[in-house]
Amino acid sequence: MTNTVAAILFALIAGAVALDLAMGWGGTLAVARYAYVFLDWLIFWR
Repeated sequence: MTNTVAAILFALIAGAVALDLAMGWGGTLAVARYAYVFLDWLIFWR
């Protein structure tokens, strides 16, 4: 994974968490869990 891809993934995950907190949806834990599963999948295929 290049630094550019890592920065884009970070921005997407941070944006999803920020949107979740701003809208008051209360699903921050779910967003974090899906982000962890996605990153684990990326690590596996690396």
